[in-house]
Amino acid sequence: MATWNYTLAGGYQLRLIVNQGTQNVGGNYTPAPSSLRLVKGSGSGKWADGPHYWSVRVGTFYAEGSIPSYDFRGSVTEIVLWSGTPNLTHNAAGYLTAAVAAGFDDNNVWGELGDGNIASSITFSRIPKTPGAPTGLSAGATTASSVTLAWKAPGDNGGKSITEYQVQFATNSAFTAGVGTKTFSGSGTTGKTVPGLTPGPAYYFRVRARNERGYSGYSGTVSKTPALPAPTLAALTQTTGGALVVNWSAPSPSTGLTGYRVQIATNSAFSANLINVDISGTGTSYARTGLIGGRHYYVRVAARTAGGINTYSGARSHLLVLESGNLAGWSRVGTKPAAVSYFTTSGLRRGTAGGKQALWLESLSTAGASLPANAHGIQRTVTGLTVGKAYRLEASGLRSGAPAGDAYRLRVVGEGDGPAVTLGTASTSLGSVEFVADATSAVLQILLAEAVTVAGATDSVERAGFHGIRLLELATDYPQRLRETILESDLATHFDLACNSVGATWSVGPDGTTRFQLPGTALPVSAIFSDEIDDSAHSYIDVTAGYDTRAMVNRLEVTNYGVDAARTNEQNDTLVVSSPASIAAYGTRSQTLRTNLYAEAPYDESLTARLAAILDARDEPELLISQLRLNAQQDLTMAAGLDVGQRILARFNGHEQDSQIIAITHDIQPARWLVTLDLQPLE
Repeated sequence: MATWNYTLAGGYQLRLIVNQGTQNVGGNYTPAPSSLRLVKGSGSGKWADGPHYWSVRVGTFYAEGSIPSYDFRGSVTEIVLWSGTPNLTHNAAGYLTAAVAAGFDDNNVWGELGDGNIASSITFSRIPKTPGAPTGLSAGATTASSVTLAWKAPGDNGGKSITEYQVQFATNSAFTAGVGTKTFSGSGTTGKTVPGLTPGPAYYFRVRARNERGYSGYSGTVSKTPALPAPTLAALTQTTGGALVVNWSAPSPSTGLTGYRVQIATNSAFSANLINVDISGTGTSYARTGLIGGRHYYVRVAARTAGGINTYSGARSHLLVLESGNLAGWSRVGTKPAAVSYFTTSGLRRGTAGGKQALWLESLSTAGASLPANAHGIQRTVTGLTVGKAYRLEASGLRSGAPAGDAYRLRVVGEGDGPAVTLGTASTSLGSVEFVADATSAVLQILLAEAVTVAGATDSVERAGFHGIRLLELATDYPQRLRETILESDLATHFDLACNSVGATWSVGPDGTTRFQLPGTALPVSAIFSDEIDDSAHSYIDVTAGYDTRAMVNRLEVTNYGVDAARTNEQNDTLVVSSPASIAAYGTRSQTLRTNLYAEAPYDESLTARLAAILDARDEPELLISQLRLNAQQDLTMAAGLDVGQRILARFNGHEQDSQIIAITHDIQPARWLVTLDLQPLE
């Protein structure tokens, strides 16, 4: 097997020979027939008396000795110093690499051959062992009666080829129950199917390898449950309330069934908006609420066992369309883009919002889409209005989730718009729109107040609910309506403008509070004072009265403030009204007046009527009662109740003046209490 030479003098060799004998597999050792020799070189033969010493080592074997002499002068070509067959033991894995060494000590003063040494090693063939355990055991596909396994070959085949693998399975991890085996010939390690299993219980698997020496130890354990057959998906329907109802029949066999998994998605690949619902028990129906209307849903069902989810059924699809409910005359307005779908056929749904009845606008998009501002929403035509009456449209709303559009406004078509209001998840007022009916019907709208663009498919374009939608008829004592205006001025000027328009007054009290008084003619009469005996009137002790032309007005120059049709710029009307007869008799008594009165139907005469009333009251000199003085002690309750702004009737010399108190002075002394009232006549 191996030979080593060391060259001595004259070309002679010290030669060590080690061979591998027939290995003893059971004993785990190798016999190694070996010898140590002196081999003749060229030239005349050498000889020498000894003793001459030698030594040899092969693995753990060692020997030494001597020869008395050597003589190569004749026909001798080699001398065997030593020979033998040591048994060399391999390690537990069957491997052996042995150290070898040899030495020769000539011990001759004449130095015929000289000394020599050999040192090396030798590797013997491996003695075969059983293989190492397979690794990486995994379980893959299952059927109702089989599980497919795969693993990795042992890292050490034991020195011999793997001839088969054996899979052991059981129904417990200790491999003491339901135990069986399946043997696979050859060295393949993938796609190994173990048949004959029972569906339901979890199975435990392990595998071992075999070569000619025997089986390895077992691999690690993996668990898998044979899959039950797929249930049969029988029907997919919906309720009137919008629930998606799934019905199926149980798989056969159904051993080990613990429940079902229902999958709901918006595409047939079950990758979009996937919902997994795990149902315990043996029931075979399920109703899903809260789904978005106006879209197709795909459903499939699989049995569940202790080992997990089994084979899915075939899929079914259903277009879910929610019921609209009672819409009370409301309908959608605006052209729906092709990529937008409503949850209901009408685009509206009666539901609840914050515990109150509400109308819901709900839509989604299947692709990119745009909705312009003030064009999409809901509307209703109301009838039975009274021409000339004032009305107010009110509503509140909220959003669900985070829709693309969340700002809305009220509109009365042809009358006006409310502000744009961004809805929150709590109820939010949309404000109001007031108008005066010029017909017996009106179109009410709630509109998306912002342009909305979505780049692609989304479940939430609109998600808004509106409640508290009311059209109120307003009660008013005034024949006028203030006109919208744009006037860059201080607040006091705006107060004057409003009060001048309707004949009201305003003032700031000692406490800093601004108070507005109704036009005097709209106030109730608080008291009547007369210079004659009258059970229905109070008496006074002094009066200041006379004819006064200073308050006469027979020509009015009027500016009626307003805005243009676009409601962005100031647009005012100017006009002059006069009383020719008064001017002829007393000369021109001119005043300017600023108003902002609505001058369209049904208030188209309110401005001229207001101006005519002023001239009629001021274009002739009349008896003017400007002050009354009374004794409060005659009626303490009445005196204490008098206040600035109240309306009273003052009678003097057969003339009755409709008046408004503009100032009160109290003169209180120990013996009396006098009250002085400063008055102005009402129109």
